[in-house]
Amino acid sequence: MAEKHLKGIFFQEKKGRGKLVAVADSRKEAAENLLRQYKRENIPIFQNQDDLLAALSPDIIAITTPSGSHKELALKALGAGAHLLIEKPLAMTLEDALAIRDMAEKTRRKVALGHIYRYLPTVQQLHEAIGSGRYGRVLFSSVDVRWGHGQDYYDLAPWRGTRKADGGVIMNQSVHALDLMRWLMHSENSRIEEVKGFADLQNHDIESEDLGLGLFAFTNGSYLNYEGSTSTEDDLHEARLFICCEKADIRAGLLGKKYQLSVRAFGREERRQYVKAYVKELVAKEGLIGLSTITNPHTAIYSDLIAAIQEDKTPLASVHSGVSSLEMVEALYKASGII
Repeated sequence: MAEKHLKGIFFQEKKGRGKLVAVADSRKEAAENLLRQYKRENIPIFQNQDDLLAALSPDIIAITTPSGSHKELALKALGAGAHLLIEKPLAMTLEDALAIRDMAEKTRRKVALGHIYRYLPTVQQLHEAIGSGRYGRVLFSSVDVRWGHGQDYYDLAPWRGTRKADGGVIMNQSVHALDLMRWLMHSENSRIEEVKGFADLQNHDIESEDLGLGLFAFTNGSYLNYEGSTSTEDDLHEARLFICCEKADIRAGLLGKKYQLSVRAFGREERRQYVKAYVKELVAKEGLIGLSTITNPHTAIYSDLIAAIQEDKTPLASVHSGVSSLEMVEALYKASGII
């Protein structure tokens, strides 16, 4: 994750919007090796956030540590006056997520989430079209997250797959998709009325679940069907969605590195107009160099957060998106008997 963030930060440097001033890592050698790859050996390295904040007052702090540490780090950074970019999930419990949200509101700092699916090509344009009522009411949706990992992935670090620090497929791999679907369905301001859920540990030696199944009913009358697993093929990740509106069927997905989109409305395919609108908007914001950022959504998250700070607006994936997605995760965990 650090590499993706560094690429996003270095793009901002090229645009004159900011610069990397320091990194913090408990493993100093790992940080040195990474910075050396980018010829940035002059960047100060601290072994913890406390030492960094004692020496510097950065405008933005990016938290890319294990999920269980997010609350403590976020509260300290907000208290020091920094805006934040926090990797997903916002925290490991809804209670902790609300504590971060309340602190951000108290300190009037911006918090952006690493909910990268909101920044994929054409997604924002689709969100606007659905919200405008162009396709009528959202009736029902489905999302599948088949993000396979071998046991070696979990064995790489002792915190992976644990309930306290990482979670399973629902919390870790699927929180992106759950956030995206609630947002695209314009159900963030609708309560979760009912949830049916199942979770199981089928194929890994870990503490958390590697299978999640769920059905969400929202008070606005829409429904979401969810499937998530880390037992599928580990070198061909897949995430796909389907949204049925009164006047359109919308399909999008990632299969490996390929992004697919179909919008069937009014008897015709409208995919092309969304691709054109996305490219036009990206070039208008970033110039032709912006096209090089398509494969790294974190670049767009940094651009959006910096604009939110400068213009005093809400980031696209704000702290509220982190709370909303954790509401879904906890509701599914409760329905499946995990908590």
